[in-house]
Amino acid sequence: MSLPILSVITFTPLLGAIVVAILPSRHPDLIRRTTLGFTLAAWVMSLLLLAAYAFGQTGFSSSKRTTGSRPSASSTRSASTA
Repeated sequence: MSLPILSVITFTPLLGAIVVAILPSRHPDLIRRTTLGFTLAAWVMSLLLLAAYAFGQTGFSSSKRTTGSRPSASSTRSASTA
């Protein structure tokens, strides 16, 4: 199972904001360093995603694949004709 890199990149700043909100306000240097750490982590992960990108390939390069049923063609046709 691979790491869901798009989800991690998306939610790293949110996690950082939660951590910064918990930190005591009397330590501004700690808040700055923590913010910088989470920002750099998201940036490095986005660079890793860029390095893994398949430039010559068509379609989605780093998409999350899910399993499940698709709506049948008959159900979409009946909804559009009604």
